[in-house]
Amino acid sequence: MSWAEEDWTVGLSGRVLQKVKELQVHHERLSRENKQKQLQLDNIQVSLEKQTVKVPATVTFLKHTHPTLLCI
Repeated sequence: MSWAEEDWTVGLSGRVLQKVKELQVHHERLSRENKQKQLQLDNIQVSLEKQTVKVPATVTFLKHTHPTLLCI
């Protein structure tokens, strides 16, 4: 629903209605950007969790295959 169609805009000047429309478009753009950034953040979090699981497994593998490489 467009803000310009809501009751509170009745009686506003054309200039003010245009500004309301501009702000609505800006809000929608920011909302889309926010969703995209949240998706990117979620993907990065999943990647981090995968890497966090891989590191101990790699260390264990290296301890068994090349014990002289790691002095842990």
